[in-house]
Amino acid sequence: MKMVRVWVGVLVLVLISTATASGISLCDYQSPETSLIDAGFSFSYQFYNDAMSPAVDVSTGSVGSSFDRLRDTESVGFVAWVDGRVGITGFFPDEWLAEGAATFRYYVAEEMPLFGFGGFRAITATGQTQLGLKIVSGFG
Repeated sequence: MKMVRVWVGVLVLVLISTATASGISLCDYQSPETSLIDAGFSFSYQFYNDAMSPAVDVSTGSVGSSFDRLRDTESVGFVAWVDGRVGITGFFPDEWLAEGAATFRYYVAEEMPLFGFGGFRAITATGQTQLGLKIVSGFG
């Protein structure tokens, strides 16, 4: 009798999962509006000083931050991202890095699979002599 209950339970689960999996077709699916924001900040520092020596023995540090933004609707979408880092040595900033990127999408019509896009990526750092920049655009 216990085995019959197990098989009936399995059959009910299969029927329920089959009924819920039928859902809507891929062509009828409409993406919901999406809006995400993420921000972060970090700081770390380490300091050791020997009281018996006249100078500071060890000093390290780091500062960082980041920001992400994503928004997507039926007709427009964009993503933006910014990140920055500063390295500290001897209580003074001695190196840095800044990066950023953004993309933009515009969907012309719901009935037609036609869209345009554009974006850029930029980076600069302590050792770079000039700004690194990449720009893209197009349609599809």
